[in-house]
Amino acid sequence: MRIEPSKAVSQRSSLVVAFADVPETSLTPARFPSGGSARIAYGCDSSMRAASLQPDYRSKPHRHDAEQLSYVVQGELHVFVDDGGFVAKEGDVFRIPHNAVHWLRVHGADPCVLLEIHTPALIGDPCVFDTAVALLRGAEALCQVRSVGSQWLTDVHPVHAERIGIELDALRVCLADVPETNLVPAKYLSGGSIGAQIVYGRESSVMVATRQPGYHSKPHRHDAEQLNYVLQGELYVFVDVGGFLAKEGDVFRVPRNAIHWSWVQGTKPCVLLESHSPGLIGDPGVTDTAVALLRASERNDGVQSVGSQWPHDVDQGCVERMVMGPH
Repeated sequence: MRIEPSKAVSQRSSLVVAFADVPETSLTPARFPSGGSARIAYGCDSSMRAASLQPDYRSKPHRHDAEQLSYVVQGELHVFVDDGGFVAKEGDVFRIPHNAVHWLRVHGADPCVLLEIHTPALIGDPCVFDTAVALLRGAEALCQVRSVGSQWLTDVHPVHAERIGIELDALRVCLADVPETNLVPAKYLSGGSIGAQIVYGRESSVMVATRQPGYHSKPHRHDAEQLNYVLQGELYVFVDVGGFLAKEGDVFRVPRNAIHWSWVQGTKPCVLLESHSPGLIGDPGVTDTAVALLRASERNDGVQSVGSQWPHDVDQGCVERMVMGPH
């Protein structure tokens, strides 16, 4: 695909935002005060929520028709799911299945920070939709967004459930215990390297991917929406005929089937939390190392997954020059 220079445009304003610039919203309705707040960005198929939970945070039991994958950035908390639960600590990823009754309680005297992915997007509640930021391009409309809201339950007694709950280790894993996969084969790299640890549910996957200095991938696409949060460093991201520089604290989106690639400049690595809906676990080698967060009753159900395609007809250099300027 040859790109005319006049058609290469910056998409910084529509596909990327600094989470610090996203308005804050309460995690729970006013009638259920909990001591938590969040900033939310979303696409057509999923949302990413940066949740800050104070030491006294304790949510009420609720459910939503969305799969949830959460990464613990800081602190630790008790997570209760239906009739079981577990303690999630810094560096863990845990999953809440579709429509599972769940609630959280911060453990200890320190606050807890989570990055949460919901598929479909958890933006259906009025107070949330008013503050969440859409990472949509001009051709995409809000009517294309799949979204749900939360249902808050009054007939569940948390104290009793917490007392009798069984351990649900199948829904939680420490990322340090997940085998690293070589996410991008060397033949699709112009420089550098990448390593990633991947976990997945039935409809989405989450990975922490570290791109070394000089990392420069070839253009590719996948039939999955991608939401990324920059945990450390920065990188240039190219999407179709445009691009932007994503920095630490930014969240950005790659639409389904959009041709994209990235380039890490400078001397420091770039670390991303990446989500894909459906899960990006279909490539050779990835399935062998990715960890499934599935309950025993779900293991015979279908897991949605996709792989990457690597087109050869993209004028990569033209787009990069327009976005980055002469190098």
